[in-house]
Amino acid sequence: MKDPLPIRFTKAQLLLSKWIRESGFSNSLEKEFPPYFVDIFIGELNLGIEVDSRFHISKKKDIQRDLFIREKYNVPILHIDNKSIIPINKEKIIHSILAHPEIC
Repeated sequence: MKDPLPIRFTKAQLLLSKWIRESGFSNSLEKEFPPYFVDIFIGELNLGIEVDSRFHISKKKDIQRDLFIREKYNVPILHIDNKSIIPINKEKIIHSILAHPEIC
Protein backbone atom coordinates (compact mmCIF):
# COMPACT_ATOMS: atom_id res chain seq x y z
CA MET A 1 0.00 0.00 0.00
CA LYS A 2 1.35 3.43 -0.94
CA ASP A 3 1.90 6.09 1.68
CA PRO A 4 -0.33 9.11 1.11
CA LEU A 5 1.27 12.12 -0.50
CA PRO A 6 2.75 14.53 2.05
CA ILE A 7 0.46 17.41 2.89
CA ARG A 8 1.77 20.75 1.73
CA PHE A 9 0.48 23.78 3.56
CA THR A 10 0.25 27.18 1.94
CA LYS A 11 2.06 30.17 3.40
CA ALA A 12 -1.36 31.66 4.19
CA GLN A 13 -2.44 28.55 6.12
CA LEU A 14 0.78 28.51 8.13
CA LEU A 15 0.61 32.24 8.87
CA LEU A 16 -3.05 32.07 9.93
CA SER A 17 -2.34 29.05 12.14
CA LYS A 18 0.49 31.00 13.79
CA TRP A 19 -1.76 34.03 14.40
CA ILE A 20 -4.41 31.79 15.98
CA ARG A 21 -1.79 30.24 18.31
CA GLU A 22 -0.50 33.73 19.20
CA SER A 23 -4.09 34.61 20.14
CA GLY A 24 -4.09 31.77 22.67
CA PHE A 25 -5.85 29.01 20.71
CA SER A 26 -4.31 25.73 19.63
CA ASN A 27 -5.32 24.53 16.21
CA SER A 28 -4.88 21.67 13.78
CA LEU A 29 -3.91 21.97 10.14
CA GLU A 30 -5.77 19.72 7.67
CA LYS A 31 -8.15 18.30 10.27
CA GLU A 32 -10.10 15.33 8.97
CA PHE A 33 -13.88 15.20 9.13
CA PRO A 34 -14.39 12.08 7.00
CA PRO A 35 -14.71 12.11 4.10
CA TYR A 36 -13.51 15.75 4.09
CA PHE A 37 -10.75 17.89 5.55
CA VAL A 38 -10.74 21.49 6.73
CA ASP A 39 -7.63 23.65 6.40
CA ILE A 40 -7.59 24.71 10.06
CA PHE A 41 -9.63 23.51 13.02
CA ILE A 42 -9.80 25.36 16.33
CA GLY A 43 -11.09 22.81 18.84
CA GLU A 44 -11.62 25.29 21.66
CA LEU A 45 -13.95 27.30 19.44
CA ASN A 46 -15.34 24.28 17.56
CA LEU A 47 -14.68 26.14 14.31
CA GLY A 48 -13.28 25.02 10.98
CA ILE A 49 -11.53 27.49 8.70
CA GLU A 50 -11.06 27.18 4.96
CA VAL A 51 -8.39 29.33 3.35
CA ASP A 52 -9.82 29.93 -0.11
CA SER A 53 -7.58 30.52 -3.09
CA ARG A 54 -8.17 30.76 -6.80
CA PHE A 55 -7.47 27.02 -6.98
CA HIS A 56 -10.26 26.18 -4.56
CA ILE A 57 -12.64 23.44 -5.64
CA SER A 58 -15.91 25.16 -6.47
CA LYS A 59 -18.54 27.11 -4.58
CA LYS A 60 -21.03 24.27 -5.01
CA LYS A 61 -18.64 21.65 -3.61
CA ASP A 62 -17.64 24.03 -0.79
CA ILE A 63 -21.29 24.45 0.17
CA GLN A 64 -21.87 20.68 0.10
CA ARG A 65 -18.78 20.01 2.23
CA ASP A 66 -19.58 22.81 4.69
CA LEU A 67 -23.16 21.61 5.11
CA PHE A 68 -22.05 18.00 5.60
CA ILE A 69 -19.46 18.92 8.25
CA ARG A 70 -21.95 21.26 9.98
CA GLU A 71 -24.68 18.62 10.10
CA LYS A 72 -22.60 15.53 10.89
CA TYR A 73 -19.93 17.04 13.16
CA ASN A 74 -21.64 20.25 14.34
CA VAL A 75 -18.66 22.27 13.14
CA PRO A 76 -19.33 25.54 11.31
CA ILE A 77 -16.88 26.60 8.60
CA LEU A 78 -15.49 30.10 8.14
CA HIS A 79 -14.00 30.95 4.73
CA ILE A 80 -11.10 33.40 4.57
CA ASP A 81 -9.62 34.59 1.28
CA ASN A 82 -6.01 33.54 0.88
CA LYS A 83 -5.02 37.00 -0.40
CA SER A 84 -6.35 38.71 2.74
CA ILE A 85 -3.98 36.80 5.05
CA ILE A 86 -1.29 39.46 5.26
CA PRO A 87 0.18 41.06 8.39
CA ILE A 88 -1.76 44.31 8.05
CA ASN A 89 -5.03 42.29 8.33
CA LYS A 90 -4.02 40.17 11.33
CA GLU A 91 -6.24 41.87 13.93
CA LYS A 92 -9.22 42.07 11.57
CA ILE A 93 -8.96 38.37 10.69
CA ILE A 94 -8.56 37.24 14.31
CA HIS A 95 -11.52 39.42 15.25
CA SER A 96 -13.64 37.81 12.49
CA ILE A 97 -12.74 34.36 13.84
CA LEU A 98 -13.61 35.25 17.44
CA ALA A 99 -16.78 37.06 16.38
CA HIS A 100 -18.06 34.19 14.21
CA PRO A 101 -21.78 33.88 14.99
CA GLU A 102 -21.74 30.11 15.44
CA ILE A 103 -18.99 29.91 18.06
CA CYS A 104 -20.45 28.26 21.13
